[in-house]
Amino acid sequence: MASGRINLSVTGDYGNVTGWIEWSESSINTANNTSVVTAILYYANAWSTDTLSDTASPPFYLTINGNRAEKSGGATIPAYSTGEEVFKHSVTVTHLADGSKSITISGGGGLSGTKDLRNSSGSGTAVLTTIPRATQPSVNKASAEIGSTVTISLPRASSAFTHNLWYKLPDDVHGYDRIASGAGTACSWTVPMALCNRLTNAESASVTILCETYNGSTLVGSGKTTTITVTVPSNVKPSVSAMTVEVANDNTTLAQWGVAVKGYSKLSYAITGSTADDYGATITAYQFQANGETLSAQTGATKVLETAGSMEAKGRVKDSRGRWSDPVSRSVQVYDYSVPTIKASHAYRCVQDGTATDDGSYLNVLCDGEISDIGGHNVMTCRVRYRVVGGTWGDYRTLTDNTAEIINAAMAVDRSYEVEIVVLDSLGNSRVVVYQIPTAEVTFNAKRGGKGFAFGKYAEEDNLLESAWPVRVKGSVSCTTMSANALTVDGSAVVDFVVEQGMVTTTGSQTCNWYYQKFASGQIVAWMSGQLSSSNSTATKSATFKLPFTLPNTIYSVQLTGTTNSNLLINMGVRNSAGSGSGKTTELFTVYGTLSAASSVSVGVDIEVRGYWK
Repeated sequence: MASGRINLSVTGDYGNVTGWIEWSESSINTANNTSVVTAILYYANAWSTDTLSDTASPPFYLTINGNRAEKSGGATIPAYSTGEEVFKHSVTVTHLADGSKSITISGGGGLSGTKDLRNSSGSGTAVLTTIPRATQPSVNKASAEIGSTVTISLPRASSAFTHNLWYKLPDDVHGYDRIASGAGTACSWTVPMALCNRLTNAESASVTILCETYNGSTLVGSGKTTTITVTVPSNVKPSVSAMTVEVANDNTTLAQWGVAVKGYSKLSYAITGSTADDYGATITAYQFQANGETLSAQTGATKVLETAGSMEAKGRVKDSRGRWSDPVSRSVQVYDYSVPTIKASHAYRCVQDGTATDDGSYLNVLCDGEISDIGGHNVMTCRVRYRVVGGTWGDYRTLTDNTAEIINAAMAVDRSYEVEIVVLDSLGNSRVVVYQIPTAEVTFNAKRGGKGFAFGKYAEEDNLLESAWPVRVKGSVSCTTMSANALTVDGSAVVDFVVEQGMVTTTGSQTCNWYYQKFASGQIVAWMSGQLSSSNSTATKSATFKLPFTLPNTIYSVQLTGTTNSNLLINMGVRNSAGSGSGKTTELFTVYGTLSAASSVSVGVDIEVRGYWK
């Protein structure tokens, strides 16, 4: 408690008398915000023989905080006295609202002795003890989730104090909202969920808690605050109320089937978001993931589907707090697809029972095809047509798959024919093989009119010498015209023709069904359809293929044509060479394809090899 001393000024002829005031504080009443201040008037007498006797004129007095008291009846100060208490005065002082208080204390009086009359007076400021007033609140945690309960501690200065508590957000136009009234030493507060409605663009905020301290109905103090960070609960977020995922097909046939096919179909989507349980937040973004893509529009479509199998499509939405909803999923079955293939085929002259003969007028044909299933929708059609070489094609005739059929083709023995076998699927894609059917075999034939001659076959053209047999030429042969199928010998040309054709299987990095034609000139043409690796998501695909023959002349050329997912290809070639047309010298060769971006799609390729078999 506070105390102090105030010296008096004593006037007169002699300087042997001194006076002072001693003050002290006591009886602090926190509840009433008061304390008792007591002042005592003292005098000392340094005379050795004179006793000072006061006649109370003027009287002794003490004034505390404006409250004056006087002493009547006088006082005696003996000689050699070092301090005699003359007068005491006590006053109850009310402190300011914040508990502080400074007061003025003054006092004095008249003293007379055998020598002379003396007067005394003095005044000073007393700073009293600050009485605790408004309670400083505190919270038991620095942050809390909205909807949870926190404890607000209220270490009050008096058991008589109660508290009103309020809270508000920064710059909140709502002002303060009440937490509690009449709280004692602590308050349990459940942070109201309604706060989420005022945090629509943020996940958290700092909340100010204000404490008002009362003594009964009297406000003891206010302005004491504490803060706590409140966070919107993690389960307060948007949701996807609806998401549609549909197969989009530009191909009219697939559009009728309503199925998704790799390399053809796309996925279209539409997402609807909901903030019904999001306490005032709004939808600000959308996300759709499928086919290795991430799309950010509310509606849209993917690129052409790159992989087959069960594809998962996911959609979600984001709110103005930056929170994403839980994703919703849709499963889409994507069927694999590749262009039709011909596994086996033949076409040759025969008699009515199908027996092969070089002079038969019937045609024995076989087509063993294969197509992608596409969920049972895709239908394979095998068909055949034929014509005299250089003539007009006849109508297609439907064949039964993998079944040899005899066609009464009425083929003239003196004419060569072309037979086209086709495998067609419902999407309009096809695989074609063409067979050359020679005339009947004869030793020598002169064409009617005597302008065309042939060995081993019938002559079919004027001004041309034909041979179904290998021809050995010694010396020069003059020739005024060149056929597109001519073999150049000694700078001149001899008409070339197919001597063997069919299908043979080899294995490189995959099984290869090669279809081939050998020409009398020694040329060979072989072709097949393969697939480049799709096991990894890379931008480069490759596969190794093995030739169908061991060729005496090992220099050959490879021509490549992309088929499945060819729209993704930016380059194709043969490994370790300058390009697809370069000469190759090994039995195995590697085809590579460069995609526009890394992907796990398969890449189809048609391969044609040209070389020499003798």
